[in-house]
Order: sequence, then C-alpha cells, then structure tokens
Amino acid sequence: MKTMYAVMCVMAAGSVAMADGVELRYLGKGAGSNVKINFDNSTQNVFAGQLLHEFSNGTGIMADINGSFYTYCTDLTQYVTSTKKWYDVTPLNQMPNAPGVTPMSFEQAQAIRNLFAGVAGAQFAQNASNDFATAFQLMVWEIVWDFGPGESIVDLSLTTGAFTATKTNGSALSSGVINNFNALKVHVGQLSGASGLVGLASGTAQDQLFVVPGPGTGVLAGIGALMALKRRRRSS
Repeated sequence: MKTMYAVMCVMAAGSVAMADGVELRYLGKGAGSNVKINFDNSTQNVFAGQLLHEFSNGTGIMADINGSFYTYCTDLTQYVTSTKKWYDVTPLNQMPNAPGVTPMSFEQAQAIRNLFAGVAGAQFAQNASNDFATAFQLMVWEIVWDFGPGESIVDLSLTTGAFTATKTNGSALSSGVINNFNALKVHVGQLSGASGLVGLASGTAQDQLFVVPGPGTGVLAGIGALMALKRRRRSS
C-alpha cells in the first residue's frame, strides 16, 4: 500500500490571477506522523503533517518565493512528486483540483481560512510537535472531505462521518493528537481569514496549501525549513 505525504500550503482570501504560479518539488517530511484514514470508501496509510517542498520559477505573487518551505495538503487522491511540477495559485473553493473530486464549498473554504488564521503560523514552525502537526493536517482533511454546509464545529470528528482516522494499526489516535485536534476546533467558527493563504493546484500531483511570507521573511523561512529537514534526517 502506498504512503501519501501531505503538506499544507496557504491560500489568499481574495481572488488571484490565473497566471500566478510556481514550480514545486517534494523534498521530505517535517513534524507529523503516519495514520490510517478512511474516506470515500477507501482506506489508506498516509503521513499527516508538514511537507517540505522546494519552490522555484514562480510568477505573479509567487515570483519572489524561492527556497524550501513547509506546506499542507488538501488532496487525498494524488501524490507528491520529487520531480518539479507547475502549480497554479488557485482559489480555495476550487480545491482539491483532482479528477473525479468535488472542490470545497464556500463554507469549507472559509473554515480553512479561519483555521490558518487561528494558529497564526504555528503549523509551519520548526519546533512544532508531531501531535500538533498531525492534528492540523487531519483537521484540514476533515474540513475538506467531511464538513458540510450548515454544520458547526461540534460536527468535526475523526471517528464518525465520511472522513475518519486512526493509528496505522487501526487503534484510536493518541490522546496528544486528539487533544490538539479538539483545541483546533475553536478556530473554525471564527470570522478572521489568514493573510497570504494560497492554494497551489496541479492536475497531476497533490494540491498544497501555503502561506506567502511577508516582505523580507521568505528566504529565512525557506532556509530554516531546509535546516530542520537535515536535522531530522541526521537524527533518524
């Protein structure tokens, strides 16, 4: 069975030019853990957490984004790739952009924006715990795949509905992951939206969520993510 690697990229709240985009190449995992997910009558073992991608040759709002950055994913039907692929900056309510998949509703897209705004970048931190990064990715998937119009935060659950998750052996997720997941719920019903959040969509590779760094922060953020990956590799 394949293992899917997921990384979240952030989405802009406003409309974006379709010419905006960037090349991505998957480099490896950050904080997170392997889990078993059930969705759309399918069961898979996947990695839930920070995904490290190399960004290059961007245009429009992505023109100055070069280096290695963490992302999270919305797409459970396609896979990351170690080969460079072009990704278009895409409105959240048009993601996931994959064959046979219905994109998010407006309510789902707004819930993602609220989630990103609420954690204020903690999901990308080099010192993020495995439990937090796992819970954050699972919350994104829960919203994208199982959060319908008219539902509230009490309906966000990893044990019932169209999307569920367990440990890879089928037992219940750890209390650390569940506690972080429940703590994240409070952000979903807020009115705020994440600044710089963009969707990055490819028709043939896993769609990502990314937050465009503010002026002067992009290079440092990229270098930091790459250094974190090297440290994780040395310690594994």
